[in-house]
Amino acid sequence: MKKIFWDNPYQQSLETKVSQVDGNEIVFAETIGFSECGGQENDVVTVNDIRALSSRMDRCAPFLIYYTFPEGHGFALGTNVTMKIDWLRRNRLMRLPHKVNELSSVFV
Repeated sequence: MKKIFWDNPYQQSLETKVSQVDGNEIVFAETIGFSECGGQENDVVTVNDIRALSSRMDRCAPFLIYYTFPEGHGFALGTNVTMKIDWLRRNRLMRLPHKVNELSSVFV
C-alpha cells in the first residue's frame, strides 16, 4: 500500500483500487487517508461517497491501513474507486502543532 499522504499531504482526492476485502474492512492499493498514529488524529475518508467508519494501521510491516465501511458498501477486489479526505479537518490537524509551538514560546 502506497501512502500518498507522506509524499503529498495536500492531495485531497485519489483514484485507486481495492486490493483487499475482508467483510467490512477494506485495503486500497494507495491511500491519502492518514490513520491515527503517534498521537495525530486520523483523516475522515470517503470512498465513492461512502464514509469510512474507522481506520487502523498494522503495527508491523507492511503497515497496511484497514478502512471499515458500513454493511452493503459494495467494494470488490480490483474495483476502481475515488478516495477523498475532509480537507478542512486535515488542514486544521496539520496546523495544530505549529500553533502549539507558537503558544508555548509565549509562556516559556
